[in-house]
Amino acid sequence: MLETGGNVRATHILNVMAFIKRKMGQKGVDELLKQSNWKLATQYTPQTINEVAFVPYDHYLMFLREADILYDSGDLSVIPEIGAFTVSHLGTFDHLLDTSGLLPLIEKVVEKFDYIYDFGKLEIAEESAGRIVLRYKEFPKIKEKCLYLQGSIEEAIAMCGIEAQVEETLCNVDEGVDHCEFVITWKE
Repeated sequence: MLETGGNVRATHILNVMAFIKRKMGQKGVDELLKQSNWKLATQYTPQTINEVAFVPYDHYLMFLREADILYDSGDLSVIPEIGAFTVSHLGTFDHLLDTSGLLPLIEKVVEKFDYIYDFGKLEIAEESAGRIVLRYKEFPKIKEKCLYLQGSIEEAIAMCGIEAQVEETLCNVDEGVDHCEFVITWKE
């Protein structure tokens, strides 16, 4: 494990399981739990997880990776879809998307970021007509978190009925880069 030392709300693990269940049925969830570290599999079941509790981010990453391997080829290509699925199934967090317009949505996501994660930072680095640059800082240097965030942002924007593009332009997995940036563009 990476041992990031950070925590994320357990709803993320529940949504990985729900994604697999939707795509593969209960047998897929059973296989996901079987493939996962057995201690974690017994700790995290849909019946025992409190979605608002914090869980180690490393545990969540393990479920995310195992789901990618189980459902796809393990090349990380399904992770944006899991991010989008999570946003569309927020459960008790659906109030985060109760907004009008893209800028208010992004501002609310940035404001509430600390409610979901107890580490890292998400901030608006630049803002202009039809363009926002989001900066994602102090997260582990792994591609999964970027792919997940990109899928999440794209789904949140789509749920608001806005056509926009999201492109990652900087990533902390690259040599000499200490943060990730996503450029969101749309027509006003």
